[in-house]
Amino acid sequence: MTNARRHSGCRTVWLACAYDSRELCIGVRDDGRGFDPSQASPMGHWGLVGMRERASAIGARLTITSAPGAGTEVILVLP
Repeated sequence: MTNARRHSGCRTVWLACAYDSRELCIGVRDDGRGFDPSQASPMGHWGLVGMRERASAIGARLTITSAPGAGTEVILVLP
């Protein structure tokens, strides 16, 4: 949530959390400037790379959806 506020220029950040006996799902969405996820991260910015590495290390799935002008949504699903 801090990164959303710091980097997206958003006005609002939403957080959702759901779980059942099989998985935990955490989602963060903002209404910021968004970005093209297919482009490489700017030099010196390792946030998304680090998030993907940490998710993989704990066996979670990480989905990042964004587009310029459309905000960003990050969803982590942990079995």
